[in-house]
Amino acid sequence: MKRWVLMALMFCASQANGQATLRVRAESDARTPLAGALIALVDPENRVITEVLTTAEGFASLQAAPGSYRVRVRRIGFRPFYSAPTTIPRPDILILRVESPRVVLNELVVSASAQCGRINPDAATLASLWEEISKALRSSQLTVGDLKEIARVQTFVREVGLNGEVTSSDSTNRSVANRRPFAAVDPGSFVKLGYVRGDEQKGWDFFGPDETVLLSNDFASTHCFRAIRQRTRRGQIGVAFEPAPRRRLADIRGVIWLDERSSELREVEFNYVNVGVLSDFQPRGYTRFRRMPSGAWLVSDWQLQLPRLARGVAARDETRIVGTIQNGGRVVFTEEIAPSAQQVRLTGIVFDSLFMSPLKHAIVSAGGKTVKTDEAGRFDLGKITGGRILVTFTHRIVSSLGLVAYEQPVELRGDTAIVLATPSRQTVWTRVCRAQPEGSDAAEKGILHGVVRNETGEPLAGARVSIRLDESGQAPVKAQVSTQSLVEITSDRNGHYAVCGFRRLASGTLSATRNSVVSEKKAFEFGGGLILRKDLTLGEASSSTETTRDIVVSITDAAGDVVADALIQIDGTTSSARTSEEGRALLRTSSTHFVVTVRRLGYADQSLEVQLGEARRQLLKIVLDIPPGRS
Repeated sequence: MKRWVLMALMFCASQANGQATLRVRAESDARTPLAGALIALVDPENRVITEVLTTAEGFASLQAAPGSYRVRVRRIGFRPFYSAPTTIPRPDILILRVESPRVVLNELVVSASAQCGRINPDAATLASLWEEISKALRSSQLTVGDLKEIARVQTFVREVGLNGEVTSSDSTNRSVANRRPFAAVDPGSFVKLGYVRGDEQKGWDFFGPDETVLLSNDFASTHCFRAIRQRTRRGQIGVAFEPAPRRRLADIRGVIWLDERSSELREVEFNYVNVGVLSDFQPRGYTRFRRMPSGAWLVSDWQLQLPRLARGVAARDETRIVGTIQNGGRVVFTEEIAPSAQQVRLTGIVFDSLFMSPLKHAIVSAGGKTVKTDEAGRFDLGKITGGRILVTFTHRIVSSLGLVAYEQPVELRGDTAIVLATPSRQTVWTRVCRAQPEGSDAAEKGILHGVVRNETGEPLAGARVSIRLDESGQAPVKAQVSTQSLVEITSDRNGHYAVCGFRRLASGTLSATRNSVVSEKKAFEFGGGLILRKDLTLGEASSSTETTRDIVVSITDAAGDVVADALIQIDGTTSSARTSEEGRALLRTSSTHFVVTVRRLGYADQSLEVQLGEARRQLLKIVLDIPPGRS
């Protein structure tokens, strides 16, 4: 970071180490200072010797060997300005009255032709666009004033299921100190190692571009460029880039977008290419930029959306997507936080819309704190950092809906009391049954649903779920198969099944079949509630060997209630499982000594060292609680 401070001695030319200093003040034709302009010294051969950013007062200090130079001034949205020749050392400040025509990007004509390597100035449209992009990317010298505009930096990792539900979420906050909030690694490493590194066994590391990468010779030499417009990006024009021909390393392809009217940089969107099996699942990301008060630019917001993959069950070599991982970060600016309420108190109540009553013992998380609601459904998170935050809550009733947690964005400008609520019966019916309820269906008819999995917790598509009602029971009013006592349905791509329209007090049994493998038979009964979740597990004897052991994991909370949808993984391996609505899951391993880690949104991560005995099938009980010291 550089901060240009006006001092009396700086009016004198410095010639230490053979360098002379030229002091410049850039101003408009109305004599207002030009803040955030790029000021460069250009020698008689038109080579740029040095380039810096002007301060808010329009000042810049340039150092070079004594000699004759011209001063170039570049501003976003304007053509470059060149001064008359000047000689340094110079005893006084050079005052530049900058007059240059505007750049009109909306009149540029794009073509399908592409250029590989560093952009040729003769390619008029492409060169004009890249000139505006490079101005913003080179203006990355944040001042102390800019850093004061930044309250904190947030980073997050979120896992999302195929149905769009968040299955896990974690975020961190940190101060910026005196450094840039986000930055990529050395651009040269991308040429040699690519933008994605790893494999299916160890996992992958993904890298995105920042201003240093995009401006580097390494990026230019390994990519081709062309100017484009898109109907979905009205008012914007872009420079598309893709790996140069014959480049086979993992790389990125995307577009750098500019605003046509202001010429300001908006966003870089990109996809990962040449990434083997990952290419089928379109991993992608974006980087967004913001102009600071000094005129400097920084990465303000970025996100990677990556596939979470698993091996298929029917075909061992088949790789399929089971969800996505969203990894990103954003800069939180001081303007987003109320100056007098940076630490605010958040209280509220969690309400159960299904039973129309407060929800006791729900787990509520926000701002790095986690608490449980009391007998009346009330919670108090105490003092947390204000601004726009995400509040989550979870409960066994939420799990019964097939969800891990509910999220609700909240804007905190002072002490705030909020109401969090489970969805209404009508909303649940619409989401689970995938149809609008008719009449009083949502309030009076039951829903039976769940997930069909294999023994290690992977959801199974195409499983046939058979539901048989007791003789005293009655068939669903809107059953998919209209028989008196039998209903059959096929699980979807997420392994989920749902039958809607059961009458009150209906009961019976259900089981699932897939590829001649049959699940256990489970009983169900519509008693006090009208929404039942019953997960079914299909065992596969062929997947077990003489050297493997089965670990039945049972997860409960501190109150003894089962915890559904907890993710269990053996550290250092790809072996993982997710608990059913009964809080149970199965791990299969050939190791006898290992560490198992359990993660569940709303609870503290739990890691246990496990030493197995001789039995082929063993039980492991784990108790989860909210993060210590936060209740």
